Amino acid sequence: MKAPTVRRIVLFAVVAVLAVGPLVIRSLKKGQPLFSPDGAPYDRISVDPGSIQTDLSPEELQRAFDTLSAERERWLRFRGVSGKIKIIEGGTETEDADAEPVCEGFVRLTLDKIHLDGNLRVFPFTSKLVFSKAKDGRPLTEFTLDRGKNRRHTKGEKIEGLEPDDLSQLLPIPLEIMAGFSNPILRQIFPYWTVKQVSPDHWLFLPAEETPSIGFFLPELEFDGGHLVRFVSKHMEGQPFTEITFGSHVESNGFYYPSRIHEAGNPNGDESVEEAHFTILLSDIEVMVE
Repeated sequence: MKAPTVRRIVLFAVVAVLAVGPLVIRSLKKGQPLFSPDGAPYDRISVDPGSIQTDLSPEELQRAFDTLSAERERWLRFRGVSGKIKIIEGGTETEDADAEPVCEGFVRLTLDKIHLDGNLRVFPFTSKLVFSKAKDGRPLTEFTLDRGKNRRHTKGEKIEGLEPDDLSQLLPIPLEIMAGFSNPILRQIFPYWTVKQVSPDHWLFLPAEETPSIGFFLPELEFDGGHLVRFVSKHMEGQPFTEITFGSHVESNGFYYPSRIHEAGNPNGDESVEEAHFTILLSDIEVMVE
């Protein structure tokens, strides 16, 4: 695996997921209340149709945000996943199905000490990732990440094609994406978002315009069938951004987890950055929830 390339893609994703932070900072500087009086930061949100750009009816717009709220609530309960894994590097979204994996085996990720308050740009938690060749096989690599203290520890073998740090960030990335859109943050970005309906249960949340005085375009979200299926990071013109797609969701323990995660790093005109693709394929999935 081309570790520097993959790390760069993952860095784009993790840093950009919650990069609506400048809006929060600006709100604090103005002395505006961060939390809306209508409830906790992750309660179901009621939308004022006049606050967002859309051609949808008020009822359709509320249904779109009800979908977001329900998926957010599900992911806030996520505490880990295990399954057979194939890691593919370099294939585009249409090519990776036939690509040769750079690593295959069994992975188990567990999350602990999660702290979500609807405000933090980076959510502290401890994660542990264990890799073996089979479900009941001897652990070959164990990786622990303490996000609160920014500490990493790896023991065991160096597995060709496996970057435990990157994997431990990508497997729970939908949790971080959804947690990043707390109600206070949503209310701040309403004027700069537009919501569209593709089909009765297919919604797009797109940047309506460049955010004034900050100069970036907001992240994009796409939901289909009640699931988060696509995320595009916040980006500025001429600067790289990340697109992550989630597909083939599998039910486990009352939870639907994507068995396919594809990440594409888009140079967006930056000649110093190469386009890159990275895919995780999972099977025999078991999900842990709170």
